[in-house]
Amino acid sequence: MKITRRQLRKIIQETSDPTLAIMDYKEWASDYMGTPSGGNSSSVLATYTVENALETKDWMSIAMGMGLDPREVGFEVRRQQKEHDTGGTLSDEEIYQQSFMESREVKLTKRQLKRIIREEKTKLLKEQTSGWDNFTPEGEAEDEMYLAAEDMPELLKAIDRNQKHAASTTDPSMASMYEDDAMSLQTIYDMSEKAFGAMQTTPPEQLSDYIYRLDTIVREQIPGNLYGWIAGEY
Repeated sequence: MKITRRQLRKIIQETSDPTLAIMDYKEWASDYMGTPSGGNSSSVLATYTVENALETKDWMSIAMGMGLDPREVGFEVRRQQKEHDTGGTLSDEEIYQQSFMESREVKLTKRQLKRIIREEKTKLLKEQTSGWDNFTPEGEAEDEMYLAAEDMPELLKAIDRNQKHAASTTDPSMASMYEDDAMSLQTIYDMSEKAFGAMQTTPPEQLSDYIYRLDTIVREQIPGNLYGWIAGEY
């Protein structure tokens, strides 16, 4: 993926440090729970989210920084928001169906964006020293394919994470949801691996159509470069 130096500077300027948001949350959670470890809970982060009207991308960034499962936080956010608004409650199935569907979609986490920035910085340095760059459409398409392929190990981790959650939860409905997500991500992995093996610089139409049929919570688990390649969002 090629970008100009001006575009890179703009991305860097617009990228905020998630560490600050995490520090603010930890301080709030410590006071709220009366213990320094008070923030290590999905329900506490959900309360913080509802009280401060955080956007999805913001609480997801905090969740990942705290090592919390975004899905569990999402369930709690939906549940507490409903109780906050109407005093009612939602079943786990209702929460699963509605989670993230009305929220703002986020294709890249801040961590993924930072990695992309580092990659682009490295490329720019190489271009400055070598005096060579390939800005042809074919060359850029090939670069995008290689960057997407580098995300495959991260996709495997997402599959493994869902499988472990499915095995560890005592809730049958939750286990089924995690298993379904793992299967969906595995399908993406298999189709992408086949395309990369054939050196396809553009994703198969079947693969692109497949991800658009997935729930947002599943799509958000696809690493940024791989998602951008599949969805054609470079």
